[in-house]
Amino acid sequence: MTRSADKFRDALRTTLVSYLRNLGFRGSLPTLRRFVGEDTVHVVWLDASTGGEGTYVELGVHFSWLAIDGDRLAKKEWKAIKSNECAFRMRLEDFAGGQLFFYDSEASFLALNEMMRTQGAYFFERFYGASLATTVEVLAEAGAHDFAPKHLFYVAIELRDYVSAERFISQQAAIAASVSREPDATPMRKRFFQRELAGLRASLTKAMANSPPARREPTKGA
Repeated sequence: MTRSADKFRDALRTTLVSYLRNLGFRGSLPTLRRFVGEDTVHVVWLDASTGGEGTYVELGVHFSWLAIDGDRLAKKEWKAIKSNECAFRMRLEDFAGGQLFFYDSEASFLALNEMMRTQGAYFFERFYGASLATTVEVLAEAGAHDFAPKHLFYVAIELRDYVSAERFISQQAAIAASVSREPDATPMRKRFFQRELAGLRASLTKAMANSPPARREPTKGA
């Protein structure tokens, strides 16, 4: 059996969407969201391919206290957050590791629904009702392979661990300096790294002005 894009989405409304609604997601295709308490949002977004032959399924998680490019989302923006604005993201993959689910493939349709129940469930469970501490654990477990290192900077800011934040800025400053010395680096590339660095420094300065560093517990035996 083959499906057009419209028929594919219609079929998903009785399978995928119904499944997600039972889990507390609200909205309609292509975007559904689940808010967990005041601080956590889970997002499912069906991103149609540019060629029109299928869709990608992107999952996202974000926390209200975690800044995006130095700024926290306003309440209105928080309620309408997009998956590509989330700090933590992944795409579902089919049984062969492909990320594009084809409209005219029954196998793709079945795989999409199955992967949401397996890959998707595992991804969201790691962040379900997550506290700041468990978020840090997830970040530490994932490392830089899954999540942008910049998010560690913003977690450090939230923890008022300004020593770690300054260390990250020093690392970024070294990268910016290295880029500036590249003979083939374009002016745009150099400016990008300088702007990133300036934004991080501004975020740290603002945080330190508003909140003192967190008190560290003494190490046992010290």
